[in-house]
Amino acid sequence: MTNVAMCFKRRFAYPEETKVACALMNGRSNISISRYSLINSDNRRTIELPMRCTIHSLKDVSKLLSLFEQAHKVPSGKIVLDADCAVDDLHARTIQFCRPNTDLADFIIDVPLEEEIELVELLERADEKTVEARIDSILEPPFSVSLNVNRDTIWDDRHTLNVLGFTILLPLPEHASAKERLQTSIRSVFNVIEVQEENGQLAFYCSTDEGPYVHTIYCVKAIIEDFFGPDIVQHLGDLGIACSSIRFDVSCMYG
Repeated sequence: MTNVAMCFKRRFAYPEETKVACALMNGRSNISISRYSLINSDNRRTIELPMRCTIHSLKDVSKLLSLFEQAHKVPSGKIVLDADCAVDDLHARTIQFCRPNTDLADFIIDVPLEEEIELVELLERADEKTVEARIDSILEPPFSVSLNVNRDTIWDDRHTLNVLGFTILLPLPEHASAKERLQTSIRSVFNVIEVQEENGQLAFYCSTDEGPYVHTIYCVKAIIEDFFGPDIVQHLGDLGIACSSIRFDVSCMYG
């Protein structure tokens, strides 16, 4: 068995997650090493490699670890490889490789919650409402988000995070006839799945074409404000409708 462990920012990877990484290395060569960290006492020093090193198996990873252990004359567990893996299968999250005997405290990348941008990392550390607030804080009005994520299964490589729909929230008309006209106008432009009253507003739940995968809070911001949002606002403006809010649904899509 290869003497290598895969880890993320704050924990060791589960066997299923390591299996995904191995499949990527054996197949599409999407994982490479561009830097490594040397652990000395309480100090972690990052060293950049002169050129990126593509890895094809855990054996390659073990050889690199051995090379750097020998070069720095340090025992097993004192080298951490920082991997680049911007692929959807692992949610484009930060990946590291080390020896299984590496202390947890030695490889943790302790990013404060308010500075973390990777969605999967945020969802592992906080509840969905907290993550929603984090995303909303960087969005321009009238946009907001709603998360619908099953955290028990999201880390499976068959599951991806996508913007899969949106909700248009409008003031509730006083008269039934005005409400009916409003619904007819909205349905003439958008693919409305359901209409409900929500907190004194009329909520139009709409589906949309599948957008790009989202991996960071800034991916969500870009897709909402640059990809979907402007067209929705434009269509509402063409209908003469002033929008109260447009809430985008970030969900786990099952492949």
